Amino acid sequence: MLTPTQFLREAALKTKTVPVKMGKVVEYADVPTEPVDDQYCWLCGGKTGGRGVPIKKAIKPTFTDADRARCTASQSICRGCAFSLAYTPLRNYSILATEHTLYHPGRDEIRNLLLHPAHPTCGRLH
Repeated sequence: MLTPTQFLREAALKTKTVPVKMGKVVEYADVPTEPVDDQYCWLCGGKTGGRGVPIKKAIKPTFTDADRARCTASQSICRGCAFSLAYTPLRNYSILATEHTLYHPGRDEIRNLLLHPAHPTCGRLH
């Protein structure tokens, strides 16, 4: 089972180019990882699949959510967490991710989606 950050990474890599407010565009590409010995991610607790980033490289001293780490015995973060930490737009914009796509909806879109949700069997939202 994928963790939320792993799900976001997969959706973003399928979409690659995501428009945001005021005509800006975010280009998503995978981040560099390396072989890791840990089976589980320090941050999300998801499986690393043997690839990730050592926490010493990925987690800055200013990181304030260390108390939320799910697997403190690990010394690595997974590809999903490395990806999520690398992209500021994932922290600065709203996110809507499905198994097919990721995009950053504005407030009007969020309101419209909440009031008129897509039918679960329809697949894509666009």
